[in-house]
Amino acid sequence: MLPEVPEKPLARQLTRNEQKDCLIIERLIRKYFMIVRKNVQDSVPKAIMHFLVNYDNLQSELVRQLYKPDLLEDLLAETVDMAQRRKDTLETMKALNEASLIISEVRETQLW
Repeated sequence: MLPEVPEKPLARQLTRNEQKDCLIIERLIRKYFMIVRKNVQDSVPKAIMHFLVNYDNLQSELVRQLYKPDLLEDLLAETVDMAQRRKDTLETMKALNEASLIISEVRETQLW
């Protein structure tokens, strides 16, 4: 059977060698975690490339999904906002053409 864990740690001063060892271990652990973090940072883009970008049939699958007959009608439909913008633009063009005609008539008119 294992001995019981004391409630309070024994309070004693660490020797110089123990303090140096603790500092060395702390630095090594920090360096190790920095290496692990760097490896994870490097592996994430590689995993994305492997599973998404380099997927063999990804482009053909996307095109196949895009050209489904039931989706094609929805994708090509004009939105309400775009129809309103087109209508407003046509009205503005009509008004500008009329203004252009009036300006050209005024230029051609002689006052005396």
